[in-house]
Amino acid sequence: MDALSDQVKLWNGGMTFSPRSRNYFPKLRSFPLGRRPAIIVASVLSLLSTTILSLSIGSHSQPAEIPLFLQQISSDFSGVFIIGESIDADVEEPSITITWALLGCGQDFVWNNATILTTGASCGMLAMKAAVFVDGSEEPVIQYDPMKFSVDSTTNLTNFLPSLFHFETEHVPNTKNAVLYPFDSYTTSTSFQLREPDSGSVIPINKISLINSTTGNLLDVSFVDIPTISTTNGVQGPSRDVRLELTRSSGAIAYALLYFIVNWTLTHLAICLAILSWADKGVDTPVKVLVLVFAAVVAIPHLRSSMPDAPDTQGDLTDNIGFFPQMVLVGICIIFSLLVLVLRVLSGVERKNREAELPRTLQLPRSLPDDSSIYTIV
Repeated sequence: MDALSDQVKLWNGGMTFSPRSRNYFPKLRSFPLGRRPAIIVASVLSLLSTTILSLSIGSHSQPAEIPLFLQQISSDFSGVFIIGESIDADVEEPSITITWALLGCGQDFVWNNATILTTGASCGMLAMKAAVFVDGSEEPVIQYDPMKFSVDSTTNLTNFLPSLFHFETEHVPNTKNAVLYPFDSYTTSTSFQLREPDSGSVIPINKISLINSTTGNLLDVSFVDIPTISTTNGVQGPSRDVRLELTRSSGAIAYALLYFIVNWTLTHLAICLAILSWADKGVDTPVKVLVLVFAAVVAIPHLRSSMPDAPDTQGDLTDNIGFFPQMVLVGICIIFSLLVLVLRVLSGVERKNREAELPRTLQLPRSLPDDSSIYTIV
């Protein structure tokens, strides 16, 4: 029984293991890799992850095309249609520029059957003349005339020049939430009214829509279309109001927060290095710490400016709880490390002076018969 208790046989592929042994399982073979294969594998993984991230972002950042957007319109829709194709938002100005296209949907509103869709609603070039007035202006931003389109003499096809039915509007957004970067938002509104250039009669706008596509800024757009009545040049008639709210996309917020976390990590590392320079009694450690902390001072402003569309350092949320205290703490770490270095150097000089003043002693081998084995050299 003692033998059985001392030696328990576990049969697994013909191998016997003892409970008294530390190794119950056979050791796995290890294949050590050199530095070169490890660097190659790390480089390949880095390039692969960067490529996948770039492709994923690029596939979602392409602006939507008008035909794909118009397919969502019901086939029985007819009337004048204004669509916002792109938004150029500059939060530093601040200004928002929107590019619009004047179109018509339905058989009675499409000129010469020039549709740009084969399925869904029949939308294309507007069949009537129209002058577009924005925000009650006295002068139209565009005077649309379908007869201005040129016709190719060889193919007998109409050349639809974008400048003849596209127009831009520029707006000044409300920036009361700009200090909350990257959770800032910008709102603006605009009003449209169409009139017949010759008679001056008001042309009703049946629909205004906007493609969620921004250029020069990572922003998401929320859009509201409201039918209203406005007066332009003394003529009162139906109009359409558009209200926009632009906010940061989730990707832009994530990148800004990552930069914020990295800056605070560098700050905490600088504090730890400053404490390490005090704990170590040597002189080389404060010098190395000074170099590393100075690198953090240089890196933090660059990372702050690299945030997506980050505003200037004007007391925003990310500056009050991030950039300003980070620079102050890292600056204190530099001053502390300099003081430690000065104290180490002064203490080293004093130690050398004391050692120079002490008498030097010479100890002779113990094998000498003389009892006095230590002689003082003056």
